[in-house]
Amino acid sequence: MKRSAKFVCEQQLAASCLRLVRLPSKLWGIALWASGTMLVAGCAGPPEISTSATHEAVPPEKAFVKPPPGGPAIMAVVQRGTGQDIMLATHARTPGQNSIHVRLKQHADGALAPLRAIAEMRASLPGIAMRKSPYYVQNRYGPFGYGVGRSGPDLCLYGWQGIKGDATLLSNQGFIDIRVRLCETGATEQTLLSVMYGYTIDAFFADRSWNPYGTPAPPPQSLGARGPDIYPLGAARFETVAVPVTSPIAKKDRPKTVAGQAAAAPEPPKPSGPLVPPPPGAAAPPEQQAATPAPAASGPVVPPPPPID
Repeated sequence: MKRSAKFVCEQQLAASCLRLVRLPSKLWGIALWASGTMLVAGCAGPPEISTSATHEAVPPEKAFVKPPPGGPAIMAVVQRGTGQDIMLATHARTPGQNSIHVRLKQHADGALAPLRAIAEMRASLPGIAMRKSPYYVQNRYGPFGYGVGRSGPDLCLYGWQGIKGDATLLSNQGFIDIRVRLCETGATEQTLLSVMYGYTIDAFFADRSWNPYGTPAPPPQSLGARGPDIYPLGAARFETVAVPVTSPIAKKDRPKTVAGQAAAAPEPPKPSGPLVPPPPGAAAPPEQQAATPAPAASGPVVPPPPPID
């Protein structure tokens, strides 16, 4: 019968205790320390294996940033310290992976410089003529920037956002840095921008002073008060940045003519409708004569005479 490692360790400990009883009292301390050290080393098992990797894969439900409902699905998440690379589903011919890069910091950072944003955008989407949006846009976390460009049938977007509050010595500390890279075949600019407007940040530092969102803004004073009517209207229009796609105009097929040969005269239209007989004494037109069948013979049919021998 095979004995377990725990049972063997218990037997070794009992045997050590019996040996200690036979020793003089002055040597008990030294013997007890030596026996305990050997037992711990023998019963602890092999040490835990560690790797030198600086990143690890985490399940999608632990992503720091969640795409909007109906948006691109999360395929994989790689975490590096306080940052994550969130890989999204990609349906495009453009090389590369749709992704969201997010990093949380305990202290506020400066805003992303425009030239650095353009350099990051070109490095993330090489070979695509990206155009930086000149419009001011913001989502519920604050303002953000973006650029768009076309690569064949694909429309690509690169967005960036830095979130920080009005930091004080004891409150509103922290910074969240986000980058979004999207390419999709046949997508519209509004569809790709909906990811920037709809994502949710689901991570934080467990520190009372960490609050990059700042103090929540109060509701407008006109909300709920007497005043003009408020109708359920959205944005009046949507300004695009990408170059619009122009569909080629279909050319009508024209008859080809050989050099030195005159073009054939067009055929006159064929008459349609019921045929009208000409007046008495007038000849019918040729087309009517051809179209009018010969009248059938009336009366009995007389057979020819038999041949004479």
